[in-house]
Amino acid sequence: RRQNTTKRSKEILKMSDFFRMMAQKAGGESVPESTNEDPSQTLAIDDSLPILDRISTYINSDILLQRIYIIRSLRFYVSQLGLAETDKHVIPLLESLMTEQEPSIRQALAESLPEVAKFLVETGDEGAYKIALHILVPLTVELCTDRTPRVRTSATTSLISLASMSKTEDVEIFYCPIIKSLAKDSTYEDHRVAAAQLVTSYPNFMSKESALTAVHPMILSLASDPSHKVRKVVAANLEPICKLLGQSSAVEHVLPMYIALCADSVWGVRKAAVESLIGIGNVFDQQKRAAMLLPIFERLLEDQSRWVKGACYHILGQFIALLKGEQVSTKLIQHFNMMLSVGKSIGDADMNLKCAFHFPAVLYTIGATKWGEISGLYQQLVKDPMWKVRQTMAYSLHEIAKILGMELSESTLIPVFEGYLRDIDEIKLAVMKHMGEFLGNVTTRSQRKYLTAFAQLQHSKSWRIRKELIKQLERLCVIYNPADNHEHILPLLLIACHDSFACIRKAAGARVGGMLRRLTKDGIAQFLEVLILQLLNLATHSSYSTRQLFTRIIATEKEFFAANTELFYSRFTPKFSKLSKDKVANVRMTLAEMLGELRTLEVFAEDEKFKEILTNLSTDRDRDVKRHALQSLGAVPVTTPKPSVEEVAPVETRIDPIPLNLKEEAAEFAENTERVVPQFSLEASFEKIEIPSSDEEEEGVVDPKEMETKVVEESVVVQHTLDLAHLKDIPSEPVLVDQHTEIQNPNVDVESEKASEVVLVEETKQSQSDEEKVEETPHDETAEDNLKSELNDSSEENKEVQEEEKQEEKEEEREEEKGEKEERVDQDPIEKKDEEKESSNASVQESEETSAEVETSKEEKEERVDLEDDET
Repeated sequence: RRQNTTKRSKEILKMSDFFRMMAQKAGGESVPESTNEDPSQTLAIDDSLPILDRISTYINSDILLQRIYIIRSLRFYVSQLGLAETDKHVIPLLESLMTEQEPSIRQALAESLPEVAKFLVETGDEGAYKIALHILVPLTVELCTDRTPRVRTSATTSLISLASMSKTEDVEIFYCPIIKSLAKDSTYEDHRVAAAQLVTSYPNFMSKESALTAVHPMILSLASDPSHKVRKVVAANLEPICKLLGQSSAVEHVLPMYIALCADSVWGVRKAAVESLIGIGNVFDQQKRAAMLLPIFERLLEDQSRWVKGACYHILGQFIALLKGEQVSTKLIQHFNMMLSVGKSIGDADMNLKCAFHFPAVLYTIGATKWGEISGLYQQLVKDPMWKVRQTMAYSLHEIAKILGMELSESTLIPVFEGYLRDIDEIKLAVMKHMGEFLGNVTTRSQRKYLTAFAQLQHSKSWRIRKELIKQLERLCVIYNPADNHEHILPLLLIACHDSFACIRKAAGARVGGMLRRLTKDGIAQFLEVLILQLLNLATHSSYSTRQLFTRIIATEKEFFAANTELFYSRFTPKFSKLSKDKVANVRMTLAEMLGELRTLEVFAEDEKFKEILTNLSTDRDRDVKRHALQSLGAVPVTTPKPSVEEVAPVETRIDPIPLNLKEEAAEFAENTERVVPQFSLEASFEKIEIPSSDEEEEGVVDPKEMETKVVEESVVVQHTLDLAHLKDIPSEPVLVDQHTEIQNPNVDVESEKASEVVLVEETKQSQSDEEKVEETPHDETAEDNLKSELNDSSEENKEVQEEEKQEEKEEEREEEKGEKEERVDQDPIEKKDEEKESSNASVQESEETSAEVETSKEEKEERVDLEDDET
């Protein structure tokens, strides 16, 4: 675009030169030589000039944009010049700009005056404050009466900003007389409009006594002004003075004026009064709201103007939320139920969205006992054709469940939850954001129905859905029992640790601590041992990013390992030595960061093994590794209290030491298994991949062999690893099964799967042996050999890093391209039968388009032949 703009600018210059030449020829003048100067060069500001020279050079420029740029940059220039130079050079310049004929210059000046005043006030110098008060304020007041409306608007806003910087006593002395002079100007109503804007804003910067004596009389006078524009501004801005005066004084001095404005003959004034009703209602207590504001609001709901009525319905939910449950009349609830039909009748497209946004507040106010009065409206909103309305309802589903209770949530909200999980991605993300809280408000039977549905969401093509699911695991592991956590929740966490997107791996690593604490609390040694083995496998994974994840998990959960030092030293610290010699510098760098984090705790501060590893890393050939190692060696230990076993705290935050009997059970379990993969079946987690329909009593069963083949991980770690081979049968996209859907059962070649597993195992062994060979290289080589080996190592690690980064970038680009191509559909998802019809129609259309393209290509070839004949 920049090249095209420059090209067009040059063409315009050539055309202007041509017309000027023709005009000069007609006048008999000599024609100067044309210059092809780039227009961007003529607008450029020479930043190499000193600030004062830059200001003096461009403030009188013939180019308007340069002058505006200098004026708007004064806020930066004054801070660099200092107080003395600003007083000597900039302030006189501001006064001279008041006579500018160009409105854009005066508008830029009006917007820049508060910034200059802010610099003067922040210096703390009394003389600088007086300059702002006695020079800049009068300049701004003069611009408030400018002949150009946009200059007046900017100046009025700037004057309010200047008042906020002034002392409280100076507001009444210097600013109120200005408003009085503007309010008494009967010849020009725009001056009174500006006065109304100022007088309703000044109570924010005044005392209560000054507001009653100086401001209230002016507001009362302007509220009865002959111009409806002035009355409209007053009606829309009564909230500040009500807040300043308080309830008793507002009822006495402001409320009668507000009631008169609500009955104004001009609908624009009444609409402005409606829009300020919530702000005024926040000042009153609930009794005053019901006694004084409720009758006014009910009368405005029946207003003849559709604009006033629409404004009332927009704030209807907010107004109901200001009342007590017993104060909400049946009439108000009826009006709330009419919001959708009223919005349709007056052509207000935002009415449904407003109703959906305020629905939880209305239900909270009237209570679950009156659910039957608005349940019909709720069913309309959750099925609204606009996806933004459904998204709003999805975000508040957990709050509705808290209000209704478990019984009503079972019968009413479960079908809505299931439907939203089948909706478009925006709705899925909204309902998943608080999925753990929602499932915590339903029965255990309903909770267990969705265990298998989590596997579908885990294998969604959208990385945002996968990430949101992982963020919910910490809450979900609290809801479910130990067996369900082991069979369903833990596999989701482990698979996410190997996701192709770094943000998902990072989110999974942050949730490992919650799972560790939960399994420790449950006290089941086998389940805890499974997670520990999987964490240890991360340290020896073939991907450098996965090895980095291992160190980051330990750094994040350092308090847990500090409370379980025996487990930490016996199982995790032996991995540090190999990681310190990793061929990828990023792994060594994160290891140094992790050791530094551990050394901030008192229990690890003086660990000699950690010091030895950091000392070796401090002489690393990579400068970033060296820097982080040196920083970690200088880490200051911080004393942290050790939690006791008897301490009672929430599961999410408590760090319990592993009991001695649990340690013995874990050791016995490890000896019995003899470092063999524990019998931990993920297959059961995905035997029933279904989001059950609300009409079904039993869960449908889907064989995992019916799914499309997808390899989850490139390599299979033989030792200390779960058997994740069957996960390749999980589909990449969720197959949401309901009572109307049937899945075909393709045949799966088991022998080919076993052969592929053998190949993967052999490749893994070969890669591990290659790494061992690299690590066993002797260090007593000559300087030349050392240099060559360093270059080779750096090239290898750079190549590995670049390949993985390229792979992640390609996957992200594919996701973004897919998101850009997808059109947002405001209707519910189409059923499978309709999709099959569309696919058949699409295939027919593609064949027709192909034949049409062939015919078009033939015609183009014939046209090109004809053109060539003509040219010949």
